[in-house]
Amino acid sequence: MLLVQILLIILITALYIMQNLFSRLYTDNYPSDKSHASPILAICNGVAVPLCALFFSGFTFSEFNPTTLVLGLANAIVLFFYYESLIRASATGSYSIMMVFNVGGGIIIPALLSTLAFGADFSYVKLIAIIIIVVAVYLVTLRKSEDISSTASGSHSVALFLVICAVLAVANGTYATLFDAQRLFAPGDSQGHMMIIYTFGGAGLLSFVRLLVTKKRETLSAFRQTKRSLGFLIGAVTVSALAANVLVLLLELEIDMTLMVTFDNAGVMVGSALVSALLFKERLTKVNIIGICMMTVALCMSGGSAVIESFIAGLFGA
Repeated sequence: MLLVQILLIILITALYIMQNLFSRLYTDNYPSDKSHASPILAICNGVAVPLCALFFSGFTFSEFNPTTLVLGLANAIVLFFYYESLIRASATGSYSIMMVFNVGGGIIIPALLSTLAFGADFSYVKLIAIIIIVVAVYLVTLRKSEDISSTASGSHSVALFLVICAVLAVANGTYATLFDAQRLFAPGDSQGHMMIIYTFGGAGLLSFVRLLVTKKRETLSAFRQTKRSLGFLIGAVTVSALAANVLVLLLELEIDMTLMVTFDNAGVMVGSALVSALLFKERLTKVNIIGICMMTVALCMSGGSAVIESFIAGLFGA
């Protein structure tokens, strides 16, 4: 069972790295206003991801569970705010600061909630590892001449940027936590897949409404794609659909939530940084490399926390 969990964590981390890659390539090749690339991607995810969930469930609807519906719709709102805050934070301030909030929230919030609300185990070794990761994220994403208040338009305040980053952190952390809550409070055959349908379908619908309000009569024109952008869009949506279903499978195997979100968020950061260096020729500075090394050490600490604690206890016991 442990080996299966490890392999699935590696798989979902690889899928998230690919998702980031395809999403970036899609945004770079989107033929219209770049700010509409993310809503279009969210809308397409709102169609493709639920269809993939239906496929993995054998195209059978499980017995209706109101708890799953409530959690799924709540997560749809969370996912929508994640999309929106990610776009706005990227446009209004420092990328490295944004990623500290994004990754930090994605790890810390599920860890705290799973410990306080669901009674999961939490160790001091994992706490130290999380602190190291948050610092390492800043180092990995730090770019020369970057300032916390650097903005696209120059009209946004630092306070507004930090508020948007806080929303991003809460949204990223709450997303995985609500999936875990569904597993605990609404177990049953295919309920995880129904959670996917409600979450991504609802977020896609909200994104469509948002696009409709902002583009009005030009909404349909936002869906126009070139062959190149369409290819990257299909790749991003396919990977997203697979990742969502692997997440449900991991939770059904009762994976340690803190361990999973730590490897997912930090592993994706390291992988994405290396992919950017290899494919996009983005030069890694010494600070970036130090951050990657710190994050790798922290991941090893998180994964082997039980062994480390036993070793330390043995030393003091002796």
